[in-house]
Amino acid sequence: EYGVRQGSILGPILYLVLVADVTSCVGIGNEENSGYADDFFYWAVGDSLEGVGSLLESRADAFSRFAGRNGLVLNAAKTQLMIGGNAKKKDVAGFTINVGGIEVHQFDEIEFIGVKFDTAFTTVPHNINIAKAAVKRAALISRLAVHLPNGKYLRQLVKGLMIGKISYAAAAVTIPRLDNECKGSNAAHRAIQVAINDAARSIVGCKRRDHIHVRDLLERAGLPSLNEVAAKAVALET
Repeated sequence: EYGVRQGSILGPILYLVLVADVTSCVGIGNEENSGYADDFFYWAVGDSLEGVGSLLESRADAFSRFAGRNGLVLNAAKTQLMIGGNAKKKDVAGFTINVGGIEVHQFDEIEFIGVKFDTAFTTVPHNINIAKAAVKRAALISRLAVHLPNGKYLRQLVKGLMIGKISYAAAAVTIPRLDNECKGSNAAHRAIQVAINDAARSIVGCKRRDHIHVRDLLERAGLPSLNEVAAKAVALET
């Protein structure tokens, strides 16, 4: 009686039409929010926590009213709050705002469209998580290599399980350069590249002790380096 069939393209189109005027209804400008599909993210800047909290709550209240009028339900479990800038940790420890009658507490990390940011608004948490995931996938490929022949089948698995994971949001979170520093995000990037190299060895059928140059190794395995993944992602975005 109501709605559209599951999988119909009309669903996403009607939803986008429905939320197209959310910023004007909430009363915030395009420079104060960001959104994609059903993810909505807005921010406020102020000289005090009280001022920022008041501004965030007023916008959250307006957004909650907009949702109610349009038959939308806010997901309290996915609502996040993070305070950045020069605020002291002890001052924000108990800081909360009210969103649709639910208290939302402050977090040290916030996730937006699958990318984690810290209070300094860097993507270090995301890069660390990707590095851990890449290492696990390289270990999985190594175990599978015992049962599968070297070559195209393992390559397909690596591209699907590992390169696909690394490529997500690469244009935003990956620095397309590896230097000799092992600090912060560069350390995570280096760990990702090592995991790619290990997966390439599984495809080719060699060990680290064989001392094959990384460039030759990746070429033989048919895999991109992290720099190539980042460069491709940036090229596609521009």
